[in-house]
Amino acid sequence: HQAAIANRWDEAQAHWKITVETDRSSFRLAYNLALAYEQGGNYLAAAEAWREALRRRPRRADHPDALDDEQIARLWQHTAEIYRKANLPEDAIKVYQQAIKRDPDNISLRLALSENLLAVGRIQAAQNELERILGRDPNHIPALLRMGETLFRSDQWWVRLTAPRYWERILKLEADHMQARQALADYYRNQAEIDYSWDRFSEAIKDYQDALKYQPNHAFTLAAIANCHIRNGAPDSAQPYIDQALGLAPKDVRIFGEIIGAWIQVGDYDRAWKFMRQAEAAIKPVPVEFYLTRAAQLLEMEQKEQAALWLDAAIEQALPDQPVLLMIGEMAMDYDDQLARRYLEQAVAAGQAAGEAHLLLGILADKRGDKRARSRHWNEAERIARQTRDTELKERTTIARLMAGGPQAMLERLLNMGGPEAVEDFLSFMEGESDE
Repeated sequence: HQAAIANRWDEAQAHWKITVETDRSSFRLAYNLALAYEQGGNYLAAAEAWREALRRRPRRADHPDALDDEQIARLWQHTAEIYRKANLPEDAIKVYQQAIKRDPDNISLRLALSENLLAVGRIQAAQNELERILGRDPNHIPALLRMGETLFRSDQWWVRLTAPRYWERILKLEADHMQARQALADYYRNQAEIDYSWDRFSEAIKDYQDALKYQPNHAFTLAAIANCHIRNGAPDSAQPYIDQALGLAPKDVRIFGEIIGAWIQVGDYDRAWKFMRQAEAAIKPVPVEFYLTRAAQLLEMEQKEQAALWLDAAIEQALPDQPVLLMIGEMAMDYDDQLARRYLEQAVAAGQAAGEAHLLLGILADKRGDKRARSRHWNEAERIARQTRDTELKERTTIARLMAGGPQAMLERLLNMGGPEAVEDFLSFMEGESDE
């Protein structure tokens, strides 16, 4: 207790752990140990200790430490919250269910349970729990909000269409409820993006207009409407929305990107450049990535000459410490190997992240079957990695060597190195890299 009062929780934890082992029936000792684990940030141990404390709780009503059902439910709820902090949602769900058994009319417990069910993708179970809450209180705003979100995450499109009615019910109860307005605006923007992806520009405009009903001054939504008008062959209709968007967010690079991307898509490159100059006047400096995004769009459209103009602008606008040549080369690898190779070689010559450039040049050489060039570039990448103590570059080069020649060659190489265990270890490593 003295250590805990002095905020020395590790010391308190050590003492309480000894006493709990000495007296395995004491509720108070188990409670204190759980608290010490929690304060020390060891949430898994804390959650298990809280469950142990609940198992040790006095069963006699006349015991000085006796708990009533409401107190027991609160402890179960607290235990579930600690499991959530330990990133163990399934365990949290089980504990919430225990708490609800003790206090079945506790709406906050059921709401917390529904949130955890939703977090692990158990959508139908979350919906069932929310229906129980709304059965008791049809105007429970947090449950209405969560029900809309739950339905929107359904795999069935006709179920997703029912989500807005719950958020609209909230607005009937509280007209200015910000979360409900945000949810409805996001819903209609999502619908607009679906229509836009299918070139249904008139339908997308209607969806975006619906979103504006709930967020009238949302600059990006206004810019998206302008984009739709441009793509729909009505540039004059786009201009008022462009003016409104820039009036609300004159330095938002996303607004300029939305409009420039639309002009490029319809092949009006002069207007795209004109609007780019407007962006450069408003935003200082324009990020290099902005130019590269437009260049990538043009390369995907096989407009190499136009893309070159944006790449030149990226080089001109790059900050002194930015490896812009490497950035261009890496981006171009998705569209044009020759173009990527040219810029990566320029990056090596300019000393811009030369190790990374050699790694990527080796990958391009492997792709075209030039084993000699591949080996030369990767040897140089490894030399630079050793010299600069760049462990990440070294690991990436090692992986590139393993994967050289395609999947079959990689599998044979791993089997020769260490048999099936080496293959399993490599796949586990790659899975971990992907998760990161």
